[in-house]
Amino acid sequence: MSGRGGIGCGIAAIAVLTSIHLLVIRNVFNGTWVWETGHVYLLNVLTTFFIAIILAAAIGRKNILVFWLIVFAVTGGVSAFEARYNDRNRDVIVARLSDANERVRIDAAQKLSEIGYARAVPELAKALHDPSEEVRKYAAKALAKTEKLKAIELLASGLEDASLGVQQATIDALDSVHNAEVAVPALVKYLDRNATSDADTVRRDAAALLCKTDSANDAFKRALIRRDTPVLAGAAKCYVARGFAGSESALIEGLDRAGTREIAEIYLNSGNAVLADGAKRWAEARGYKLEQGPAKSAFKRWGESSH
Repeated sequence: MSGRGGIGCGIAAIAVLTSIHLLVIRNVFNGTWVWETGHVYLLNVLTTFFIAIILAAAIGRKNILVFWLIVFAVTGGVSAFEARYNDRNRDVIVARLSDANERVRIDAAQKLSEIGYARAVPELAKALHDPSEEVRKYAAKALAKTEKLKAIELLASGLEDASLGVQQATIDALDSVHNAEVAVPALVKYLDRNATSDADTVRRDAAALLCKTDSANDAFKRALIRRDTPVLAGAAKCYVARGFAGSESALIEGLDRAGTREIAEIYLNSGNAVLADGAKRWAEARGYKLEQGPAKSAFKRWGESSH
């Protein structure tokens, strides 16, 4: 390629990359875009990096040290400059959680639920008590998004909310984190409350989450004694694995009241004939076809964790 052709291609490449970069910068500066998991940041670094390579190739092509100094200086400088503005935009969003306008607070909580901003934890904890149910739901998700232990401890207080929607949002948020074990005491307390029929689905999901932590054997025994059917259904895997003697009728009752196809297949493949028959009857009454056999071998077998 001729010298002029190379220069022309270089200019065209710089023009394209700069246009992309300016679009990102504009949206970051005005708060339209906020970096979540580094995707926008990575795009900025890449565009800056390639622009710098083109410039460095022209300026320092005879000196490799100058070439790379230019590349890293431009890339690092621009990235650091934009990171500062990105944090500023996040802080502006956090401040909107206290706005008098409910719509503004909802939008702020929703955006924070998408980006996971650790410095927002104190304000998000306050937002769990916002008059707006939507704000409280998004605040729960935003706290979980930070993956901070303190945030998860604060998040668990959402289980005390009077709204079933917020309770469900809290459980869903806890289910998304890697260290939900810190919320086990709050989950146990939640399940030990007197059950109401309106809360069946929420309590079933809470039991399923608690079962994943494998640290609430006593709570499950209490639920079995009081025949707490939503808990029995939600923690089906744990009950099957522990193989509590004489619990089959209660577990089938839980399946009938709050069961799902997944729970029925757990019972069908448990190796317990009573549960398997109950699962078949449940599926037949609802027109479901359950899967059984080697493909479902990952399911717990009756009593396999009893010792």
